[in-house]
Amino acid sequence: MLAPGALLQDRYQIVRPIGRGGVGAVYQAIDQRLGHAVAIKEILYSDPLLRAAFEREARLLAALRHPALPKVTDHFVEEAGQFLVMEFIPGEDLASLLLRQREPLAVDDVARWADQLLDVLTYLHSQNPPVIHRDIKPHNLKLNEQREVILLDFGLAKGAPGQTHSERSIAGYTLHYASPEQLRGEQTDPRSDLYALAAALYDLLSAVKPPDALRRLTATAAGQPDPLRPIDMLNPAVSSALATVIHQALALAPAARFADAAAMRLSLHAAIGGDTTQLVSPAAPVRSPFPTSNLPAQLTSFVGREAEVTTLEQLLLSEGLRLLTLTGAGGIGKTRLALELATRCQARFEDGVYFVSLALIRESHLVLPAIAQTLGVREAPNTTVLQSLQIHLQGKEMLLVLDNFEQVVAAAPLVSELLMAAPRLKVLVTSREVLQIQGEQEFPVPVLTLPDLKHLPSPEDLAQVAAVKLFIQRAQAVKPGFHLDNSNAAAIAEICKRLDGLPLAIELAAASIKVFSAPAILTRLAERFELPHTGLRNAPDRQRTLRASISWSYDLLAEDEKALFRRLAVFTGSFDLAAAEALCRGSERLEPFVLAGIASLIDKSLLKPLESTGSEPRFTMLETIREFGLRALAEEGEAEAVRDAHADYFFQLARKAQRHIWGADIAQWVNRLDLENDNLRTALNHYIAHQHGADRSLQLAGSLWRFWEIRGYIVEGRAWLERALERRAEAPPSNRWLPLHGAGNLAADQGDYEVARRHYTESLHLLQTLLPDLEDPAAIRSTQRGIANSLTNLGNIALLQSECEQAVVFTEEALAIHRQLNNPIGMAITINNLAKIKLCQSHYAQAEALSTESLALYRTLGDERGIGWNLQRLGTIARDRGDHEQASSLYQKSMLLFKKLSDQADMAALLFDQGELARQQGKHEQAEAHYRAGLALAQELGSKKEIADLLDRLSIIACGSGRYARATTLSEQSIVLHREIGNRFGLSESLHNRGHIAYAQGHYAPAAHYYTESLQLKVQLGDQRGIADSFKALALLALTAQRKPLRATRLFAAGEKLRRTIGIGVPLSEQTRDEEALNALRATLGAETFAIAWAAGEAMELEEAVTYAGEEK
Repeated sequence: MLAPGALLQDRYQIVRPIGRGGVGAVYQAIDQRLGHAVAIKEILYSDPLLRAAFEREARLLAALRHPALPKVTDHFVEEAGQFLVMEFIPGEDLASLLLRQREPLAVDDVARWADQLLDVLTYLHSQNPPVIHRDIKPHNLKLNEQREVILLDFGLAKGAPGQTHSERSIAGYTLHYASPEQLRGEQTDPRSDLYALAAALYDLLSAVKPPDALRRLTATAAGQPDPLRPIDMLNPAVSSALATVIHQALALAPAARFADAAAMRLSLHAAIGGDTTQLVSPAAPVRSPFPTSNLPAQLTSFVGREAEVTTLEQLLLSEGLRLLTLTGAGGIGKTRLALELATRCQARFEDGVYFVSLALIRESHLVLPAIAQTLGVREAPNTTVLQSLQIHLQGKEMLLVLDNFEQVVAAAPLVSELLMAAPRLKVLVTSREVLQIQGEQEFPVPVLTLPDLKHLPSPEDLAQVAAVKLFIQRAQAVKPGFHLDNSNAAAIAEICKRLDGLPLAIELAAASIKVFSAPAILTRLAERFELPHTGLRNAPDRQRTLRASISWSYDLLAEDEKALFRRLAVFTGSFDLAAAEALCRGSERLEPFVLAGIASLIDKSLLKPLESTGSEPRFTMLETIREFGLRALAEEGEAEAVRDAHADYFFQLARKAQRHIWGADIAQWVNRLDLENDNLRTALNHYIAHQHGADRSLQLAGSLWRFWEIRGYIVEGRAWLERALERRAEAPPSNRWLPLHGAGNLAADQGDYEVARRHYTESLHLLQTLLPDLEDPAAIRSTQRGIANSLTNLGNIALLQSECEQAVVFTEEALAIHRQLNNPIGMAITINNLAKIKLCQSHYAQAEALSTESLALYRTLGDERGIGWNLQRLGTIARDRGDHEQASSLYQKSMLLFKKLSDQADMAALLFDQGELARQQGKHEQAEAHYRAGLALAQELGSKKEIADLLDRLSIIACGSGRYARATTLSEQSIVLHREIGNRFGLSESLHNRGHIAYAQGHYAPAAHYYTESLQLKVQLGDQRGIADSFKALALLALTAQRKPLRATRLFAAGEKLRRTIGIGVPLSEQTRDEEALNALRATLGAETFAIAWAAGEAMELEEAVTYAGEEK
């Protein structure tokens, strides 16, 4: 490193170091000849490759001219050092700005910088050859004095004459921003820079570094969700259109990104301007953005079968084909072939390509829920999963890839039902047997191409034979120095032949090259298959070949490795080290061996590592290998004990999560349970099927209800709870209250209020019966807490069915118990519920005070869901008082918390409130967008109350734009649904708004009827804000239709008095209309008469005003 004051070339005096990277340092200096500041970059190492890269950077920059690039003025070597002199940019880089600000940068600023960067990338990529930067990241983006962005550091760039496109980076890359192809050392192109730019934008807009591409590849290859979270969930200020642009550029497959920087820039302009119709797809500029896809990216290259892929592509895209089934034995490569085919055809399906793994499913009735979960479709009220999927898929141009269908082949008719309902849907199936339904096209998957042992080609030609090529690639993965030559060519060719060209068998054999030579592997295989060397005997059945291959790999294991392998086969999906250790606890041999054993099994390709979304590594088995392991487990007589240990581990995990899911660690534990969901399902099945598992199935299901609710797994959760509750006589009554509590809550979420009330009542009766006989203080306290919770739930149901007085009685009784027990969690929820009741009754001051008290308790507990509830309610109070800025701020804070938790259950109601805020501000398009988003989510969750509320508000929007028929339909649907679930608060609102629709069309008699019926309900409910709205609606009707200005003035005055009494104002969107009506009344009556009538209206007591309002219709 150079010291300040050092002089270079008798011209450049060092002022200070600016920064240092892995191979270079940058200084601020003064050019003494010209008298201005410059930046000098120095290479710190003498490696010739690094020096060559440095010279390349100098030549590149010297030849480039663009406002967003630094100007290079000199390049020289001095005393074994190499230096690059360029323009000094005095501002800070964006990484420093982000670190200093400690929160996402402003969307407008980032969008402007993105536009400038896409402009410079268009320039760079248009050079001949194209200049690929390959290290775009916030650290290399610096702001000048005009706050325009400058792209720095071309040390990793390629494109100079003489550099090939496959050349690996000398200095490396920056993990979180590098594209998948760059991390794998493959060919990079302009789309690699688009990935890096999008990763940088993601970081700047969310203050969260995106998961690196290898982590994403590993997760998707294992069939797990892409760990890249939607950026608009991390930062709601990012529009969905801008998020679409960023996520498209972050596609793992280069073909799925934008075709070039110009196309991405065009889409950015459309997103910033709000015109999403102008977004450009990578394959065709005239189409919509590249469809969303969950295809797992592959960590290894596709070997052979090019002819098969070409044939299959023609078949799949042919006009008449709807169902294509790839058949073949296990391990023949059906899944890999299907993924390659789906990837190549991805651009042809406008609405996406979706991969559904059925490997873990054994029951055919679970196939449709698995498809629905993949597509984000949840069962809507009064519809089956099949009907919900048919509605969702109708009209969509989509490809579904259903993998491992052979174990659920009884579900084949359901696939036919989907195809008949969705004429543009195509289905690609992998299965060991055909589905045997009409329209199916079978394609038997052949083995990999095999060498001719009688006429063995040269090693160079042999290496191109598909089966041999696969063996070589997998062998080199475990032994990088391995290569095919004359000493091993014949053995490898015969290994591939003996293994029938089965990819999985070849991979298992190749994995042992680390220990055995190819001839040694061949000898052991011959012993395993008991085949004579003459080759006269027919090849064995392929499935037997695969089993034998796995068995051979298994037999090569040491005894401890075998025992560990068998135990690990019990895990479903994936597992972490702690879970593996739990299964080996108590074994003197295995307990200290777990970590080393897992590493060994990975080396032998019997186990696959996954990178989890957390800090702990996770592992999985291929399903075919897992099946072998389970058979071995049963043959050793270990299955029952290991399954018990597996279920016990996840039972304890769920119980621990249940204790933490109400506090500061809620997000961590919800995410952890989601990660283990497959294993939790296996544990539940184990206990429900087990003769002595009734008690544990109850406790496990009861512990999981809140997780199911937060994640939106309502239908699945209710099913598990009901199954556990069916075994009434086999479990202690004391363990029934929590699952009854959970089952009631999930039923209430879906609007099944009577079912919920029945569960809560049973729970309360059970606990009240148990309490007198208890002696243990802890048991007494726990039972009292359960009683209070049951009372709280009954109060909530009473509120949902608009029985406010009863709701107050239940909730205050519960609160008294929680206060006596000094139970902060219980106090927080009951005070929260009391606040909801008071808000429904328009008691704003009490609702505010209670919400503030509950919020403080939840903040002490660290329960972010409870914090979100209270912030949302305080936002609604601010909204109704006319403080729109405060309401928006509180809603945004609540939204961030719900998104952090992926709390689907509360999101729909919040979207409703955000729509209300926008509508009251006169922002009708924004309101409609919120309502529609909320409705879609509510329909997925089956939340009847929210569906009815949102249908009602969408009817108002439709009415306001003159779509009266649509408005009427939506309003009637809302009214029917509110009547069905017994929600009189919602019904009173829907009837009121139905009156508005009639009024807007000049149908005054029906309008009067709806307004009056609504008013009667509001009076019964004590809804003072609603009563004030009814007074105003009837006043407008009296003015416009009945020509009764005195009545209209008195009703207006009565409504305004009531608003003042409860402390709320008139929504902004209604103020102009109200002012026009009042001016018309003053003009009609004259100032003096108007004042007298107004005073008369204000003088009426509430009961008198209600009677007056109902006198005429």
